[in-house]
Amino acid sequence: LNLDGDAQAATEQFFRDVSRRDPYPETDDAVSEVQKRWRTAILSNADDGFLLPNLELLQVGFDMVLTSEQAQIYKPRPEMFQLMLERLGVSPGETAYVGDRQLEDVLGPAQAGMHPIWINRDNRPLDPELPIPPHQITSLLELPKLLANGLAV
Repeated sequence: LNLDGDAQAATEQFFRDVSRRDPYPETDDAVSEVQKRWRTAILSNADDGFLLPNLELLQVGFDMVLTSEQAQIYKPRPEMFQLMLERLGVSPGETAYVGDRQLEDVLGPAQAGMHPIWINRDNRPLDPELPIPPHQITSLLELPKLLANGLAV
């Protein structure tokens, strides 16, 4: 390709950028509200080096963080979700799972017996080839009310 530039420097910059993305503005408020009544966890296909620095940007913490790097499994495999449930000591039927990808975050938790909630911030059209999420929100601020209405717990 005959490209000029420092591949090592570009790679290092990429990793710095990916691991320091600003959270959505409503995240701290919404998660804090949810945590008044329920436990929270993060389940991510990201490696620790990408995810953990991003979580440090939040004011809220989580009861558990599980990455695919730690589990050596990737979403949407139900085993990833089952491992999270086991470590939290909760049953799938009492657990809501919120994610922004129709495949990984709707199919996987549904197969594990959880209640998937698809956060569709950009109002993307549903892929008819994938499972239809039983619940959709466009902002995390909608989550506390949805849960309080008896969705999953």
